[in-house]
Amino acid sequence: MKKYVIGLVAVIIIVIILFFIGFNNNIFNKKEISDLYDFKYFSPLSQNDVYYADTMEFTNGIYYKIVTDYEEYSKCKETYNDIIDMDSKDFKNNFLVLTVTENTSTQNLGIESVEADESTLYIGLAKTNEKEVSDLDRGISIKIDRDLFRDNIDIFKTIENTNFMETYSDIRKIPKEYTLEEAIADNCFVNLGISSSNVNLMHDFLGKIENNQNAEIRIVFCGGINDNIIIYDIKYVNEDKKYYVCVDNSRVIDIDYDGNSSMNDTYNYYEFDILEKMDYIDDSISISDNISTSDNISTYTLRNSEIPEDILSFWYFD
Repeated sequence: MKKYVIGLVAVIIIVIILFFIGFNNNIFNKKEISDLYDFKYFSPLSQNDVYYADTMEFTNGIYYKIVTDYEEYSKCKETYNDIIDMDSKDFKNNFLVLTVTENTSTQNLGIESVEADESTLYIGLAKTNEKEVSDLDRGISIKIDRDLFRDNIDIFKTIENTNFMETYSDIRKIPKEYTLEEAIADNCFVNLGISSSNVNLMHDFLGKIENNQNAEIRIVFCGGINDNIIIYDIKYVNEDKKYYVCVDNSRVIDIDYDGNSSMNDTYNYYEFDILEKMDYIDDSISISDNISTSDNISTYTLRNSEIPEDILSFWYFD
């Protein structure tokens, strides 16, 4: 009888714990939907000759700064007086993230998503032609609920639907130690810079597009500086007449002028509506020094007719 009572009490305690976990999660989900964040565009041209690149971190072609207290916020407000308004009380339950873009690949970015997992805050910025601000307002000041504060932050270019691949595993779950042999076994099209493997997959991909069928391919490129692996997911949806792309640069090692190495870029998402076969090798493509041109190289460029600064090129050896 005693064992029965103890067991019953244990079950009741577990049920109560699960109830409160679910209750808190429901509150958090409602909070995410209604009051997750607020934002305001601002000009990164400072009021006191401070260059944002000297005071901000850099990832995925985007400068950013995390501000967690009012003292630091006041300094930022002196530099960029049109960032979102906050007072000292706001920082009890919120923090601030500033982002700045400066080149054509990150023009016209607006907020698409703000979310977090156990270790990382994710801020997705999407291309838009509807941003009713001046060209100078390339900064976004984002006031975020402190419940989403994490030790790590990932700010990246994104699109509305990032789960577009069907026949391949989640690109974000590919191991960092992914090998070319594994890529070939996983039915990826592999480009080694001077040769290609699984070329039939590229033929099938392009053939389906020509026949107005949905098509997708995962391209694994190894070449350029340090022979880093870059992974491209490309999905063509015939109904939309669009190409959805994710570029995984998370294995690319950047080396600065002082010889210090870092891994900056992560995952960036794009939408294109034009696929063109080119008669030349695009200057943006890194090719081995001993390869300048070849009759068996086919080069393609993806473009966005509405946002022409977005261009992505790939090629293969037939």
